[in-house]
Amino acid sequence: DASLLGTNAVDALGTSAASPFDATGKAFGLTTTKALTVNGVKAATIALTAPSISIPGSITGTTSVTLTASAVGGISETVATGVVTTPLLLGSSAGDAILTGPGNRVSQLGSFKSGGTFNLKDGVDLLISGPVTAPLILVDTGPGQITLANGATITTSGSKRPPGVVTNFPGDKTNPPTAGAFLTAAGFTQLGSSTIQGDPSILRINVAGPGNITFANPGLQAGTTWLILNIDAGQATGNVFVQALDVIRNGASGATLLTGSVAGLSGPAAAGAAGIQPSPNSNFRFNSCPIHSVNCVLLPTQGLPTANPLNDISIGTLYNPDDQADLLLPIVSDQDY
Repeated sequence: DASLLGTNAVDALGTSAASPFDATGKAFGLTTTKALTVNGVKAATIALTAPSISIPGSITGTTSVTLTASAVGGISETVATGVVTTPLLLGSSAGDAILTGPGNRVSQLGSFKSGGTFNLKDGVDLLISGPVTAPLILVDTGPGQITLANGATITTSGSKRPPGVVTNFPGDKTNPPTAGAFLTAAGFTQLGSSTIQGDPSILRINVAGPGNITFANPGLQAGTTWLILNIDAGQATGNVFVQALDVIRNGASGATLLTGSVAGLSGPAAAGAAGIQPSPNSNFRFNSCPIHSVNCVLLPTQGLPTANPLNDISIGTLYNPDDQADLLLPIVSDQDY
């Protein structure tokens, strides 16, 4: 094993991604007092600690990678060339932790804490076991799936849902995310019981195409969280217990079969408290009722009439009451008159 955990003044590791510091099959640890540039390192277990860590090259840990940055310079990865490959990523950063290189291959995100933004762009299926803590969390696995493990906790920030109808959501192109957890994947699965913390907090899950969003039993515990589900042709199913819920449906198909509570409300009232855009649809249900329905009845979106509806009713009357010639006598004998 190779361990450099004393007071070191190393500022670069490896010469390039093609010529890394090679400790294949060994555990490698480095603690340095200088800003560290990682050009390339390969080992079974890798643990790097520095005031800041920049990754223009590659980090390959066949068992795990732990990155710790003690200063606000944080952790950064060069988008064009930086690569982290590992079954398990752990770490902490006093500032941002930005790992957005297109070649990242991280299979599991374990304990990670960032004082700023945590941003991971991944290219494989990802298990979030956590705990993950940051004011702003961005995870995008592209064609990969995201799974939130049983017992996992995400602690983040966000804002409360404004009252009334919402048409512009945090995470939209016109409303870039500034706080909260935003997960983008081909599909999302939550296992067992997982927790979202932060009062208030936002969790937005984006799934494209036919991908599904699945919550387990007992489900997602997020009593102070605004949950936003953005789906196309897939389904969102399972148990959620949230402060607010909005569903964004992007096509003519898709559905939700969700259960649980919204703002402490259960049954049909929870469905009424949830929002859906661009319009309600009977295929999108919460507690077996259409989302944004009243007493489980999905009301039509027609406005009130602008004129008195009695104007359209014709009631038979005398043409001219002052013209006695228009009066018709009943068919009886005239002698009665």
